[in-house]
Amino acid sequence: MHRAIDQADLIINVGHDVVEKPPFFMRPGGAEVVHINFNSAQVDPVYFPQIEVVGDIANSLWQLKERLDPQEHWSFSDFHRIRDALQKHINEGIQDDSFPIRPQRLVDEIRKVMPEDGILTLDNGMYKIWFARNYPATKPNTVLLDNALATMGAGLPSGMAAKMVHPDRRVMAIVGDGGFMMNSQELETAVRLKLDIVVLILRDDGYGMIKWKQNDMDFQDFGLDFQNPGLRGLRPRLRRQRPPRGIHRRPGPAGGRVLPARRRARDRLHGGLPRQQPHPKPGNPRTQQQTMTLTRSTLHAPCFVACQRVAWSVLAGD
Repeated sequence: MHRAIDQADLIINVGHDVVEKPPFFMRPGGAEVVHINFNSAQVDPVYFPQIEVVGDIANSLWQLKERLDPQEHWSFSDFHRIRDALQKHINEGIQDDSFPIRPQRLVDEIRKVMPEDGILTLDNGMYKIWFARNYPATKPNTVLLDNALATMGAGLPSGMAAKMVHPDRRVMAIVGDGGFMMNSQELETAVRLKLDIVVLILRDDGYGMIKWKQNDMDFQDFGLDFQNPGLRGLRPRLRRQRPPRGIHRRPGPAGGRVLPARRRARDRLHGGLPRQQPHPKPGNPRTQQQTMTLTRSTLHAPCFVACQRVAWSVLAGD
């Protein structure tokens, strides 16, 4: 995109909001900019459009198209060349069979199993950058992400809302383990409302994006690591139709009945919280075969939670 902007003599900027990261920085003597939005531009030292079209965006673009006549001297060869180079760069790594799985491969596999009208909702983390850049959306509003405030924990509730609005379409929420644990209790809501969604959890046992930013600023990691609380045990526990007998089914006075009730509830839970199995070693051939088991049939599961480690170091060039 930056190559295309550098060669342009006119930039039409549609729907720009200053809360977003600017797609380019204006400079005196550079390309002219046309600002098309519902609101007037908020001018600052790096964004001062020469022309503004304020109003309904769709209608503004339609009227602009109606008033344009193709010119013989127009050439789009540079843009085609840039697009081909971008697509070649995106395709790098989609056939990589290494473990942990590379982000490019993961995005490509998700694209293969999702239908064209399927909805992807993203939480916030390194993976959001990869999906936003590498996941080709063929229908409008099929990739939902909060790109402005980048609120962690948004992926799961966004997927639930998307499924409630479009119950006939496939929905997948892609979340990191940090963001998922901020509101994982909403899986109970999803099961209770019988929302047929897929939740894919990308695990790195820490706040990976903050680590990357701190490392980029030569800061040491502080308070960014955590342990996996047993994510694989959530699915069978959420399938439980009745609450543990003894906690909800045996109300009574405190004293002699409370402690036995707690013991009975503990026994019914088979020793308390489910334990996370140790992560398989990268060199295990069985692990290599199980890295990509996501198929279209998986999308029909009532509630599917997959834990997977992802090598985010690719973003830094490793």
